[in-house]
Amino acid sequence: MFSLKNLFRKRKTNRLLKVYRAVNQAEAAAFQTKDLIDFLLSEMDTLGVQPTNFYALGPYPNDGWTTRAGFLKGLQKKAYQHIHTLFISTEGDQLFLNFNNWAHNRTEVVERDAISLELMIDEAIISIADLCALGKRLYAHFSFQYGYIFQQKAGYSITEGKMKYGLLSYSERENPLYNKWQRYESAVQAGYLRSIYNLNFLSEAHLAQAPLRAIIGQGIGQLESQEGFTIWRLSDQEVDKVLAKLQHSPLIVENMAFDQTEICAAINREIKKLS
Repeated sequence: MFSLKNLFRKRKTNRLLKVYRAVNQAEAAAFQTKDLIDFLLSEMDTLGVQPTNFYALGPYPNDGWTTRAGFLKGLQKKAYQHIHTLFISTEGDQLFLNFNNWAHNRTEVVERDAISLELMIDEAIISIADLCALGKRLYAHFSFQYGYIFQQKAGYSITEGKMKYGLLSYSERENPLYNKWQRYESAVQAGYLRSIYNLNFLSEAHLAQAPLRAIIGQGIGQLESQEGFTIWRLSDQEVDKVLAKLQHSPLIVENMAFDQTEICAAINREIKKLS
């Protein structure tokens, strides 16, 4: 039943972890999807959330599954093969998961593509510190080359579009910056960044970029070395400072300057092959 209490209640915040790995077609085909799924389901158990919606794009039922048992049985029948997209969510919008690995499904051979994993979790379920710790554990099952953690209001989707709800339906306003990043995710292999966040998971390729080295050399932020990657922690004020320093840099994919880079042109050529 509608009530004024619901109308004026404080809107919750979601916390998001997003990671990316650039791959060619052979690497995409060899990716251990079952290992990743087992890890993620175990993490959901630890968080105390029970997914009720499972969907896999590939040789799987178009309507997905509503139970974990049905989901796992369906994947086992196909030996976890050819999972191009995976979407998992819970009732009450506690958790959303979006996984993509399209390269191994391309009819044209591609040399540059990306595998992505996005997690969006209710702030009441997980703290920023615990989400960062989850990201550290995730590396053993994903070997990501880049990632970040941020927060957004619950009125936005996992793909960062503004949600608009009607009486019996809903729609999403696309986020053009997200769409641009999705097109050029594979640039992470060469050390490019989507933007700057409070928590950034960086590879050696990122740390080798001269503009970033110079900023870190000024003592901005804190570095935490991990096996295979480095976490760069920034305060809100430091995020603003770094974004100001890099506002015209081609290192940031969201910047217009990136559009003039050779890697942007190379990715465009790859995409053109598929159209």
